[in-house]
Amino acid sequence: MLHGLLERFPLAGGACLLASGEYQYQCNGQPVQVFEPWLVYQADGQCWIRSERIATDANVYIHVLARLDKPLDAGARVVWFEVQWHQWDSQRLLVGAEYEVLPGQGVRVRRQQYEENGHVLNEPRLKIIETPSENKTALVFPLLRIFMGSVISGVLAEGGQAEVIIPAIVNPANVNDLLGPLRSQRSATALDGSDEKADVFCFDYCGDQYQQGSLFSFNRAGLLLDYQWQQSAEQRWQVKLINLQGRADVLALDLGASLSSGECDEAL
Repeated sequence: MLHGLLERFPLAGGACLLASGEYQYQCNGQPVQVFEPWLVYQADGQCWIRSERIATDANVYIHVLARLDKPLDAGARVVWFEVQWHQWDSQRLLVGAEYEVLPGQGVRVRRQQYEENGHVLNEPRLKIIETPSENKTALVFPLLRIFMGSVISGVLAEGGQAEVIIPAIVNPANVNDLLGPLRSQRSATALDGSDEKADVFCFDYCGDQYQQGSLFSFNRAGLLLDYQWQQSAEQRWQVKLINLQGRADVLALDLGASLSSGECDEAL
């Protein structure tokens, strides 16, 4: 069940669907009206991920299309993505942004606001976010859960701490800053458990709204299985992968290659 994702964005002729699924949200153990379908496919010799977050009660619809830098069996990372923020009931597009990773330079961001009639509100805002070192490739996170494995893998590759460039959604009421680039320091710590042959790898992921105790579990290929996040004293979120079809190893990141972690019962 993809909540109309393929109907809104049918695959072009010649494209090959590799995997699809959905992330199910709960708050304090109760289901909420937040749906996050995704699909991974190949087209024109390139690999793509398309995902959406539909939050009906908040009247929010986020759409992301991302391109990867290499075939999936090589542990690819996101090198380009576009993200759009809509109102769900009217499908009105409010803001769109495009992020492109420039190797050894940083991230080029092009952001655009739209009027109620769909016309461009102003000239696109173009910005270059420079990386601290010419030898490093910027790490980006396109907001949605299907991309968590990629960002965790990237943080681990930097020794467990790294700067991540993220579109801003902290204050959606401030449309002038919505989806603009934020620089965020993130850390990922593997949790102790069984040996590297375990099928589940668990991490404590921290940074900004994610405080210590935000537990994320993945399969070996980097596909997020579930996570728990304490937003406040009154709100604890649980997100779980459901309705997986196709290849469970489709992201091919191999989180077991650089650490010894294992099963984490408290995160499941």
